[in-house]
Amino acid sequence: MKRFSTLLLAAGLLLPGSSASAQTTFSLHGGLNLSIIRDYHVDSLLVLNRERATGPNVGLAATFRVSPPDQVNSLALQLSGTYSRRGGARSLGQKITTRLDYVEIAALLDVRIPLIWEPLAVHVSAGGAAGRLMSCEFEFQDAEGRTERTSACADDEFRSLDFGLVGGGSLEIGATERLGVTIGFQYYHGLGFIDHFEEGSLKNRSLSLRVGLLYPIG
Repeated sequence: MKRFSTLLLAAGLLLPGSSASAQTTFSLHGGLNLSIIRDYHVDSLLVLNRERATGPNVGLAATFRVSPPDQVNSLALQLSGTYSRRGGARSLGQKITTRLDYVEIAALLDVRIPLIWEPLAVHVSAGGAAGRLMSCEFEFQDAEGRTERTSACADDEFRSLDFGLVGGGSLEIGATERLGVTIGFQYYHGLGFIDHFEEGSLKNRSLSLRVGLLYPIG
């Protein structure tokens, strides 16, 4: 999975984009996740220094305009599929990083607001997402940050499904009439517990920084 770190610098996101008249847009998106695992049942006697974990995200999206073609500020529905690495880190004698790899589908409503300069537009979007856990591992590091070992999570340690709310924004840049570029962010707020501890205590939180290529087809 480490090779995805290269893709996140080259591939891009889009919180949907389209030319002013396009009814449907396809896009390739990718970027970097900054994630943390929030613990809702922390033992007050156990002091943990929780840190962010980073990981890639890359996927495809289709955006369908639902507002009238002559309306300047357009409303659209975006459906996407994304590989997304989440997780978090904690320090208790040594640093332990949890990596959770999800295949995620999302449905977002997107508002496109053209700016004064025609090639530019701002997108604001919100909706929901659900992901299936594909793999999980722990990485153990020494005080110098060197990896000592990695190990797979136990089968019953984390739940196979996660779901949450998504919101974000992006800037669309029309490079040509048939190709656009987007730069933006997306925040994921997990609603479900991801672990099997009693009734659950852990939830995902992540901020995705993304860039993307978009292609309007109609």
